[in-house]
Amino acid sequence: MSRLSIAFCVALALLVGAMWWSHVNTERLIAAEGERRAERSEAVRESARHVERMLMWTRGAALGVLLLVFLGLRGEIRRRQAAETAMGAAEERLRLAIEGADLGILHWDLRTGAITWSERGLEFFGLEETGPLQREKFLPLIHPDDVPRVDGARARVLAGNPEYDVEFRICRPDGSIRWLAVSGRAVADAEGRPAVIQGVGRDVTARRQAEDDVRALAAQVATSNAELLAANRELEAFSYSVSHDLRAPLRSIDGFGLALAEDAGPRLNDEERGHVQRIRAATQRMSRLIDDLLELSRVGRSELRREDVDLSSTAAAIVAELRASDPTRNVEVAIEENVRALADSHLVRMVLTNLIGNAWKYTSKTAAGRIRFEAEGPPERRTYVVRDNGVGFDMAYAQKLFGVFQRLHSAAEFPGTGVGLAIVRRIVHRHGGEVTGEGRPGEGATFRFTLGPTTAPGAGGT
Repeated sequence: MSRLSIAFCVALALLVGAMWWSHVNTERLIAAEGERRAERSEAVRESARHVERMLMWTRGAALGVLLLVFLGLRGEIRRRQAAETAMGAAEERLRLAIEGADLGILHWDLRTGAITWSERGLEFFGLEETGPLQREKFLPLIHPDDVPRVDGARARVLAGNPEYDVEFRICRPDGSIRWLAVSGRAVADAEGRPAVIQGVGRDVTARRQAEDDVRALAAQVATSNAELLAANRELEAFSYSVSHDLRAPLRSIDGFGLALAEDAGPRLNDEERGHVQRIRAATQRMSRLIDDLLELSRVGRSELRREDVDLSSTAAAIVAELRASDPTRNVEVAIEENVRALADSHLVRMVLTNLIGNAWKYTSKTAAGRIRFEAEGPPERRTYVVRDNGVGFDMAYAQKLFGVFQRLHSAAEFPGTGVGLAIVRRIVHRHGGEVTGEGRPGEGATFRFTLGPTTAPGAGGT
């Protein structure tokens, strides 16, 4: 019984007692008044009035206490109703959460062996029975290979570990196999021994299947990596063969061609000397092509080592080498200062060597050749640009720019092997960047490239 209920009973008793006492004393006063009417003095009458006032005060106090108790009881009733409403809402939210999570509720009495699953839990096993079921009812449904795992989890609980956590396969009556994960905690009895396991179960078949798929994919990737390593080793062996075995005949052809030109030169006519020159030029071009192909293969295999690179200084050094190799050229070259990048210094030099070298080559037939190297865009994502006012190219053939052996100008017009831009694209892609080219016939060309999101902060012109 609550304190308010006890107070209510006390107030009610006080009120009834006060009313009874008032009635009894009133009758006594009337009787005494009748017997001693003649003898009653003014003091007696005053005493009677005082008693009457006390009785009225007692009744009023009892009524006030009764009112307060009533108001208190009403507040308690309202609080209890609000608590019951909140509890009902919480239970509904819990029910919806359990349904949304697709969980089955487990109650396992370790003392009697009775196992009680919620309706969803029984559906996991493919059972239609309800109420407590003995462990022997579920045991045949557990995959034979997983029974030791389930027994081990139970044994750990009985040994004092309160956590119950196990995953096992279920062989359902319809022949299907599902994975079930059960997690719970043991509740001890008054003597501290595990008495009940309260927990939840969930179907994890999809997760286990995904894990199996990931393992299979990992095995496939490992196989592919092994095959790739074998292919790389074969490519290295091929590169070695190209570098040594194919160069020897080319050197012989070029050497004999030179000897023929020197020894029999006076006896050869112009057409014969032209044949010898073409033989030597073809062998030399073939040697350069072999060098470029080897360089292209090494670009894809070499380790990428990023460091802070001063591209402006690199570009200036490349231009100086070009001027030294062709001192008769008068080309205006503008290089933006302090253009920096976080890149592999050796590889990025190859990029600039090919792009600036192409600009130098394709402005050779322009009266006043101009080449510019600069950077564009925000510091964290720089775009590097090489421009020239050379012969340019038709954008209709732009998709051929970066292919191996793809040339937009003949070797008679401009020398080259058609491998340089393919090397540029491979290096840029290894850095996580992109490279594009645009141009117009007779108006020059512009090549832009990025080196991935790790471009050095603050790179750019000053």
